[in-house]
Amino acid sequence: MFEKLNKPSMPLARLALVSGILLSGCTGEETGSSSTAASGSSNPANGGGGAATTDTGSSTGVAGDETSLPLEDTSHFYFSYDDSASTASRDLALFYLDQGLLPNASWGRAYEYLNAETFGAFSPQKVGPFDLSVGAYSSSAAELMIDSELENVAALGVNVVGPSLSQEERPNLVLTLLVDTSGSMRSDFHTGVFESIDGVRTRMELVRYGIDKLRFSLKPGDEINLVEFNNEAQVLLEGWEYSTAGTSVHQDTLALYNESQKLAADGTTNLDAGITLAYQVANRTYDQHKANRVIMLTDAYANTGQTDSSVIANNLTINGMEGINFSGIGIGSGFNEGFLNELTDIGKGTYSALVTPADATRLFGDGFMRFVEVAVENVRFHLDFPATWRSVVSAAEESSTNQSNVQTVNYSYNSEQFFFEAFSSDLPIPTTDEVTLTVSWTDTDGEDQQDSLTLVLGNILGAGEDRIQAAAAVVGLAKLVSGTVNCGQIDNSGLLELPNDHEVFKAYTAAIDQYCKLKDDDSAIPAVE
Repeated sequence: MFEKLNKPSMPLARLALVSGILLSGCTGEETGSSSTAASGSSNPANGGGGAATTDTGSSTGVAGDETSLPLEDTSHFYFSYDDSASTASRDLALFYLDQGLLPNASWGRAYEYLNAETFGAFSPQKVGPFDLSVGAYSSSAAELMIDSELENVAALGVNVVGPSLSQEERPNLVLTLLVDTSGSMRSDFHTGVFESIDGVRTRMELVRYGIDKLRFSLKPGDEINLVEFNNEAQVLLEGWEYSTAGTSVHQDTLALYNESQKLAADGTTNLDAGITLAYQVANRTYDQHKANRVIMLTDAYANTGQTDSSVIANNLTINGMEGINFSGIGIGSGFNEGFLNELTDIGKGTYSALVTPADATRLFGDGFMRFVEVAVENVRFHLDFPATWRSVVSAAEESSTNQSNVQTVNYSYNSEQFFFEAFSSDLPIPTTDEVTLTVSWTDTDGEDQQDSLTLVLGNILGAGEDRIQAAAAVVGLAKLVSGTVNCGQIDNSGLLELPNDHEVFKAYTAAIDQYCKLKDDDSAIPAVE
């Protein structure tokens, strides 16, 4: 079932994952969503966990309106849950809840919450470069908070595990660190009460702490460039190479440590100058035999100059091959999250939040591989399902019956995703019905490839049920944050009372409980604007 693509891919079985708590009769575009689809993209579920608009000239119905008649074939769609390492909105939301604060509604991007969690494989099957576990859960409109009288609901969950790679196995790296040293970086990383780690208080101290942790994820042959920007941009290190010549790891990386400790916040934020210079340096030190990356650490409040996103886009491909991808790390609890999300979408890189010193260990330790090496490029998923099914819920960032409206993504090594979609039908869904999930990607030779998996509903019913319910709770919290579901709807759904011991389920039901307590508390600090 493995073939090269010489023509547009055939409809791929819409392997939807039942978005459990996904949508309580959401209508229109989701608050705070960050879909980067071109105008005209569509989410067949209308109200999924990610943002989407309606396809021009076609109708896929409005969430909660099960009588809308489609004007074209809607028994398939292409979809994307964004890069598997993009987790910033979830990181911020959980931090705020932990501090007794209500998150910003724009942080309710369900696909990033799902990307951040590990659900665990179940009955995995190899599909191209991925291990896919697919399960189905017989649910109801009430439990999934779908505004519909239809009770015939099938929830499909897909756990996607990409290729793995150890630090020893990974290729060497040419990494350009672009550090914001503007005056706003003198601010505390969090303005509320927070117990500091190792004396770290400000955003600038948090960056220096993170670079210190990064030193120990390097290996011989890795090269580092260090560029700072405030009013202007300047190079602090260029072509510095990790070496084992010293007597200890600390001595080997001492030069990088010393330079990072010189970083001091002052002036305005000329982000455009920083990005331009960072790519000039990255191109000067470009090595086709190594992974070449730019990572920006910033609070993203540009107030000088313009941000020319074409500088990033023009460097994604060099001589027809993978070029220099751009990733972003938002610093502190109050960074300009939406702006940085847009830049990293353009840069096809990962996007995370460094909110506290504890995050530095996570991002630059076990999670560092996600910034380093792309495992699979230009990935797009496609799902085909029976024409009698209706897509009613989706947690995808982008989905459309039109392939060109869904951007491809790069998939990092050591990454895992969980897809969550829901379907309904006028009649009980036959267990003989089939769904097909197709994956397309570009291989290391630059050739387009695709592979698919067709499954009979009756063979996957009950598989991964605890994971699907856990994903429903994850999406439920995201929908609460975005404001498309309220606490009463979740409480009445019965979802949170399910007997489920999965760690993700327990963690998110607790987070939902915390959120609703804060909403009911008149003295609680209101959501951040």
